[in-house]
Amino acid sequence: MNFSTYTPALCLLLFFFGVTYSQKKNPSVYPENKERLQRFYLIGDTGHNSSKDGLPALNALDTFLQTEENTGSEYVLFLGDNFPGIKELPWSTSMPGLEKFKDRHLYIPGEQEWQRKGIEGLKETQSFLEEKYQREDVFVPKPGCAFSFIDISDEVHLIVLNTQWFLADWNEHPLINDDCPEIKTREAMFLEIETELKKNQNKTTIFALHHPLRSNGVHGGKFSWSSNILKEEGSLPIPVVGQLVNFLRTSGGISRQDMGNPQYRSLVNRLQTLAGLWGKVVFVSGHDHSLQYLEDENIKQVVAGSGSSKAYVRQDANTLFASEKEGFAVLDVFKDGSSQIRFFRSDNGNPNLLYQHQVFEKEASFDVQELSESFPATVKASIYSEEETDKSDFYRKLWGDRYRKLYEQPVNVPVAILDTLYGGLKPMRSGGGHQTTSLRVRDTTGREYNFRMLRKDPTQFLQATAFKNKPIEEMFEETFAAKMIRDFFTASHPYAFLAVPVLADAAGVYHTNPEIYYLPRQKSLQDYNTIHGDALYMIEERPEENWLGYESFGEPNHDIQSTDGMFDRLRRDEKYSLDEAAYIRARMFDMLIGDWDRHNDQWRWAEIEQENGNRIFKPIPRDRDQVFSNFDGLVFDKLRKLIGFINQFGKYDTEITDLDWFNRSAANLDRVLVQSCGRQEWIKQAEFLQKAITDEIIKDAFSRLPEEAQGTTTNEIIENLKGRKDNLVKIATEYYDLISEIGIMTGTDKDDFIDVERLENGDTHVRISRNKDGKREEIVSERTFRKMETDEIWVYGLDDEDQFYVKGEKKPGIKVRLIGGQNNDVYTLFQGAGIRVYDYKTKKNRIEENRGGKIFRTDNYQINVFDKNHKIVHKKNLLPYVGYNPDNGVILGVQTSFTKNSLVRKPFTAKYRISAGYFFATGGFEAAYSGEFAYPEFKYNFLAGADYSSAKNTINFFGFGNETQNLDNVYSRDYNRIRVESFGAEAGLVRRNLYGSTFTYKALFEGVEVEATPDRFISEAFPENEKFFDQMFYAGLEGAYSYESVNSRINPSRGLIFHLTAGGKLNLKETGRHFYYVNPFLEVYTPLTANERLVLNPRLQSQLNFREDFEFYHAATLGGKTGLRSFRHERFTGTRAFAAGTDLRYNFETIKNNFLPVQVGVLAGYDLGRVWMNEKTSEKWHHSYGGGFWLAIAEAAGEVNLFHGKEGFRFSFGFQMGL
Repeated sequence: MNFSTYTPALCLLLFFFGVTYSQKKNPSVYPENKERLQRFYLIGDTGHNSSKDGLPALNALDTFLQTEENTGSEYVLFLGDNFPGIKELPWSTSMPGLEKFKDRHLYIPGEQEWQRKGIEGLKETQSFLEEKYQREDVFVPKPGCAFSFIDISDEVHLIVLNTQWFLADWNEHPLINDDCPEIKTREAMFLEIETELKKNQNKTTIFALHHPLRSNGVHGGKFSWSSNILKEEGSLPIPVVGQLVNFLRTSGGISRQDMGNPQYRSLVNRLQTLAGLWGKVVFVSGHDHSLQYLEDENIKQVVAGSGSSKAYVRQDANTLFASEKEGFAVLDVFKDGSSQIRFFRSDNGNPNLLYQHQVFEKEASFDVQELSESFPATVKASIYSEEETDKSDFYRKLWGDRYRKLYEQPVNVPVAILDTLYGGLKPMRSGGGHQTTSLRVRDTTGREYNFRMLRKDPTQFLQATAFKNKPIEEMFEETFAAKMIRDFFTASHPYAFLAVPVLADAAGVYHTNPEIYYLPRQKSLQDYNTIHGDALYMIEERPEENWLGYESFGEPNHDIQSTDGMFDRLRRDEKYSLDEAAYIRARMFDMLIGDWDRHNDQWRWAEIEQENGNRIFKPIPRDRDQVFSNFDGLVFDKLRKLIGFINQFGKYDTEITDLDWFNRSAANLDRVLVQSCGRQEWIKQAEFLQKAITDEIIKDAFSRLPEEAQGTTTNEIIENLKGRKDNLVKIATEYYDLISEIGIMTGTDKDDFIDVERLENGDTHVRISRNKDGKREEIVSERTFRKMETDEIWVYGLDDEDQFYVKGEKKPGIKVRLIGGQNNDVYTLFQGAGIRVYDYKTKKNRIEENRGGKIFRTDNYQINVFDKNHKIVHKKNLLPYVGYNPDNGVILGVQTSFTKNSLVRKPFTAKYRISAGYFFATGGFEAAYSGEFAYPEFKYNFLAGADYSSAKNTINFFGFGNETQNLDNVYSRDYNRIRVESFGAEAGLVRRNLYGSTFTYKALFEGVEVEATPDRFISEAFPENEKFFDQMFYAGLEGAYSYESVNSRINPSRGLIFHLTAGGKLNLKETGRHFYYVNPFLEVYTPLTANERLVLNPRLQSQLNFREDFEFYHAATLGGKTGLRSFRHERFTGTRAFAAGTDLRYNFETIKNNFLPVQVGVLAGYDLGRVWMNEKTSEKWHHSYGGGFWLAIAEAAGEVNLFHGKEGFRFSFGFQMGL
């Protein structure tokens, strides 16, 4: 058999077909003797078929419900794609079972509801349901909003997520989030869901969402063989085309409704991480028209989407149950904490039990009987052991001393007995932040406190900061990385927060009053003894509504709000305002004590109602565990000079080395909250602190630390605190200069007047006032921006109908951006120089007058909607690379990037990349620049680029044809190396979407000069063509489309990468010489086993030149980097080239070690390919085969390959940081 004859066909077969895997598991028995708390009837996708006789699944559910008792604890959840028509119920009022439970019917939207007129369609559906049911809570969440949280009982919580809200392109839905005051971004949604899961972690949480996190149905990429021929789920009734469509959906997620799509995958990855962190969560969904129960990692997934139609579903190792039958599911939650799922199919409208399974076991209880009931009054304990803090002299020189000794030093502290502490405390729930483990408790008056363990969790920190989309607890536990981070925590003084209350009282800054206790395991901790107890804890008040009148919180008389709650009220009505002076003082106090971690959740806000009914918010800072941090040591000293963000981790001193990075977590809050106060207020508050905090107060404050923690270290902090206090006015001035470069002002969600006046000296005055019956009434905010201080002013009108007026001097002065927001706004620009207006293209906004202003009408969501978390930050990145191959030798490369983020982002304002590489085998180097810039009215970004390759850089040329000779053994590798100096420039447009696609169009300019090197192939191939070695110039046009969707950047097991480039180039010296080209590339990752460790990785690539008026350096080539891995680069050159290859990859279990977790895999690969020349005939196919291994450490990856072909072995490797 001629193997080469069948290889292409074999590659294509492997390319399109995979291996299935299935496993059955036995059902459990329903626990009849358990006390049931809640029952949820689950049915989805009831809107895909309409029948006068009703739907079989709904008929079966109705029959089932007729026999059920209505106890008031039952809910019927319709899981999306519910309605045959926009105003048509999926069930009939003649169904007595469904009618019996109609008071607790809940409908959630799917993509079908969104596709009918978008947000307006959702609102029509909501109105229809509210009219039919005569209640308001039947359609959740609110149209165009992200979620609803429903507190079912003390033991059960319901989260309803509008998944199509997440998947939608928000630029296509101008009304999205209009009625959702607190959630304006997808990231805000995740943060709120995390908070909700954390708050309810002691409950069973039912997480209802139309799109499942796991599925082995069509949307999960599983198709029946018959769907390749028959028309099913949208497949075409043509065998090859049907198979291709299914294949692309399976591997590439080309439909945004499929789990393989990048946007869908980002939702799944984040939710599965959050579910694993907090409590018992079961996801219930529709979408796929089948019945399924899956358990995978920390995901427990119910799919009940066969409410009106059925489709193929496959069973694998993670699928405990799968059925194509039409039916419904019943989920029960029991008093002992356990839960049970049952699936029923419809048999002629009657329910028939298919499967049942225990979702969660009953909660394990901690045996407290053996715990002591008597404890000493005090205990000596430490945070870390001596072994954990014992470091060598060399280590301490590199990483500093920090406060390491204080962590190992035992301190004498009182013992916390919950029955008596603060009059008696009762545990509520466990929790924690990004580093700590905490326990919330409540006293007999209802006031809440937080116990926070002083020993911090390094894996929790990694999960929250570096791996938000990937569970890593088991992977990193007790690794070198975890130990390093645990030591990293010792830069924070373990007890310095005890000094803050005395300092804050003197400063007039509100505060909590933390204390340190040793919390032993005890009977009052109940089941919390499992994770709490026998350790040092800090306890402090938790600012919330039960602390009204509390002196340390400013004696609030109305409420205590979160940051989100305060923002909601500030924009809701002009009667709400912020005490900006108090906030500025609190922020200067942060800088005085070195507290750099001041993100939104580190604040609570005392809401104080005045006699006239107005309400003022005053800040209550909390969580002071980062004060007086000390990141000393040689490593941090050097890194601070090289890497920007390292400056956030400073050494507490008399100065703040980098104010920008020190305040990164709070700068955005400072800009959006301080809208009326200027430089003098910042100086005034700094001067106040200088006078208020005396040396005696500082001494008194630090006397509150444990006696064992005082001494030399404390004295150093005191002296640095005094020095920083002396520098505080200088710090205030410099920080004001930093944040005032961009000023932000916001109106209300009511009608406002926004008046902008250009002053004679170049300054700009902005006043926002309420519009009441056409008159300017209460002033919301007012400020004069100085030309020497401010570069830009962003003014947001927010909701309702606002009127913008600009007048004054013709001098442009400061650039002003006016962002209208929702509803219809009016603009009158009597003086428009330097004014930019942004408002919705699809809304009836009016320009009454425009004298020189620039008007941008766009439905771009990010521009039009005010986001309080819109960070105005710039990012730098440095990515090194090292590699080797025989043509280039050792390669050292680096890429640096700078990303600018301002108002207009798609997804950034501008991004610049500079890369450079040096090739040791030839002594050549290359460098490249690329820039990309967003523009508000265009869907495309502008791009520009340039590149240069030095005269010593080489490409290979063996002549034209598919059977050219390689004379390496006769001469050397240099013989076919052609020195080519080149430079190029490009400019064009690029557009990316959320779903993996990129469109690029650009114009090209290129200069190429080939060196006539003696005794090399090039001189022999063109001995008499002197013009060939002249510098040539080319102009061209090029368009490209690419689609990328892989489930991992470093180690993909499923995904698709497709690139298609087409263009043409013209020789500017010989304009009759021009050519066109088309270059497609396709690569797929397809798992062959259920655990996705064995992966098939086929790829196809081609280069097609049309016309032969091109030089060899523009020809189609095959070689080591273009499809034939055992051959030299550019080994074969022709008019057209084609290569196909397939790798079989196996990914081993993650290797957990004392350094960093390592992922390792091996591969075996096969390539074939050839080139064509029009005037030459050849039937030969070239082959390569070989293997290699790859490894990934954190976010870096490397690969080593050894391949063999007719010209011998070829070895190569590469290692890339920061993929």
